[in-house]
Amino acid sequence: MYVATVLSLQKPAAELTEETPGPSFARVQTWLSIIALIAMQAIMVHRIVCMYSYNRKVILGLLIGYGPIFITGVVIGVLTMRVNSIPIIISPSIRVCFPEGIPSFNVANWFLMMAFDLSIFALAVSEAIRYIKESRNLRNTGIFAGTRFERQGTLIRILLRDSIVFPLIGLLICVFNILANYVLVMAVGYMLVITSVASPILGCRLILHLRDAYYQPFKSEFDGADRVDVPIEEMPSFALQSTTHSSNRRSSRTSAEAVP
Repeated sequence: MYVATVLSLQKPAAELTEETPGPSFARVQTWLSIIALIAMQAIMVHRIVCMYSYNRKVILGLLIGYGPIFITGVVIGVLTMRVNSIPIIISPSIRVCFPEGIPSFNVANWFLMMAFDLSIFALAVSEAIRYIKESRNLRNTGIFAGTRFERQGTLIRILLRDSIVFPLIGLLICVFNILANYVLVMAVGYMLVITSVASPILGCRLILHLRDAYYQPFKSEFDGADRVDVPIEEMPSFALQSTTHSSNRRSSRTSAEAVP
């Protein structure tokens, strides 16, 4: 995707003139951006559904919002195959290809994604408020220890943080794209590039943050095992019996070898 983005932005002057159409890299970039965006939205849907313990109403509402975005993205990708690009000369060595004949309903897709990101944001904020209230009540009653909030606190906090921050970033991108289409027409090309780069970056971070949170307890356990020596009285009974049995066997073998 990044290669397609760079190639669609920069072309040598000898290969691109005002009379020649832009390269087809923009079409590849469009399809890759749509795939990355749809995948990122699917990850967000799965995270919200998990946080709400697979509530049927939440699943139904998110699927109703996700379906039109998926269909619209595929339709826009198909129609992009017939869109040409107009070269815009920025400098003797840099030419930017601006898409010509973009479907007018393309802006409607940004409104759909804005509404979807807003609903994801609202659901995540609602769950975060509920989590804060419940964890505070458990701390006040003194029964916080041993609950799922203590065992999975880091994982839940990362889920809530990413589910709030990432839809907010997507919401801002949608607003800027809508403004670019209606107010700053010359900024449409730049917003397309920003959107295509933001989708894979945000999608990767959604997975990497969860991976780090999942392996953090194991990392802490191994780090603690390297630094702390467990006293023999704190060893499990089966391990203590095995150690004693091995010591007795070594002692008897040494005694037998010492006897002429």
